[in-house]
Amino acid sequence: MKKFLIVFLGLIILGGNLLLPHEPSQKIDPFYLKRLEKGEQAFQAGNIEKAVEELEIALFGLGGNKEARAKACLYLGLSHHILKNNQKAEEYLSEAKNLVDMEELRNLISDESMWQYLNNVMAKFNLLGPSAKQPAAPQNRPKPFPQSRIINPRETDIARNLEQRIKLNPQDTGPYYELYEYHQEKNDTRAAKNVLESLIRRNPSEAKGYYLLGRIQYEQRKFKEAEKSFSRVFELQKIVAIEKQAVLEAIAYQILALHLQGDRKASTRMFALRSDQMSEENIRFLDLNEQDRSIFMGIAQNEATRSEIVKLRDQGLIGSGAGQTSREGGTQSNDPSRTSSELSGELEVGDLIPLNEVDFLPILEKKVDPKYPPSAKALGIEGQVTVNALISENGDIVEVVIIQGLVGGFNNATVNAVMQWKYSPAIKDGLKVKTWKPITITFKAR
Repeated sequence: MKKFLIVFLGLIILGGNLLLPHEPSQKIDPFYLKRLEKGEQAFQAGNIEKAVEELEIALFGLGGNKEARAKACLYLGLSHHILKNNQKAEEYLSEAKNLVDMEELRNLISDESMWQYLNNVMAKFNLLGPSAKQPAAPQNRPKPFPQSRIINPRETDIARNLEQRIKLNPQDTGPYYELYEYHQEKNDTRAAKNVLESLIRRNPSEAKGYYLLGRIQYEQRKFKEAEKSFSRVFELQKIVAIEKQAVLEAIAYQILALHLQGDRKASTRMFALRSDQMSEENIRFLDLNEQDRSIFMGIAQNEATRSEIVKLRDQGLIGSGAGQTSREGGTQSNDPSRTSSELSGELEVGDLIPLNEVDFLPILEKKVDPKYPPSAKALGIEGQVTVNALISENGDIVEVVIIQGLVGGFNNATVNAVMQWKYSPAIKDGLKVKTWKPITITFKAR
């Protein structure tokens, strides 16, 4: 009887459990599934930063769904690998492998080429193991995106990723130079040149960009354009730090560009003005091919150049040690930022003159106030932006260079406003000239 009662009670408890409604398994919020889908699509389209943004949001809400979470980790790992964040790439791919086995991981990949890429990356991080079995590609798997859009990090998607980084932050110069080097390795000089032109258009104080552009223009025998690019390097030396070797090579190429244009007088005078920097030791380390070095040495050693050095020394335009090596082995310094008036020997309208050397300073006639960035104003962010403005002989602002910036949209607001300002031009010896003028804008939330 006792045994019967125990069995009877057990059946009642079991039946009660079967009849009671069960709590449904945890569902994923559709919002996070949508983020996962958008992240995958952004990755397939080559928009890697966007993919990372969407996938990290998705990962936050995928909870205990192993397959969905593994998929997010997989794409995050590959995205960070393309962005060269190897530590994060390894962490995410390791998590994906711990969540599901290789067979299940294979089922998350829609394309064979991408699967091979994943295997290569995982092998790089030793995540496959010594005896990892590679599952075969499933047959007739639907492909949501054309195969031509699958990421191939060794080819065009490298360029696409760098272009996207430039678009997201045009003031970050690093991606420009990476993209320039990528095109140079592909022997695509035209594309490399376009990258440098975009760089200096958006970052007008980037001296290295002007130097590299000048080198391309010189190699293309566009000597007039090259001379202008190298001249810009000297102008920028007044406001930004430039490596000594880059300055020396820019001097050499500018002299060569003038010489090869047929303006021997200007090239001779230019060498004489820079002679304090052109010691035999410095010339020996210039990056010149055999032909250019021969031409340059000819300019350095000809009688006209030596006579010009003596004349400029007598006039006090260069130091007494110009063109001579000092006892310590260096050269006597001299300001390399000479203007076109010094090359021609007389001042001309439109010459660039330092602000402290003009007879009459430029006078502001029209001022446009910058627009306060709305988000910064709402948060009460304040500060100052200092720029250097190039005022033309007509009184127009033709270029603005950030000297001390402020994040949050203030830099762009300042540049956009100052570019609309109007001055009466600076005057030197009765002539209208160009000059750089520092301007500080104060942003104060009211």
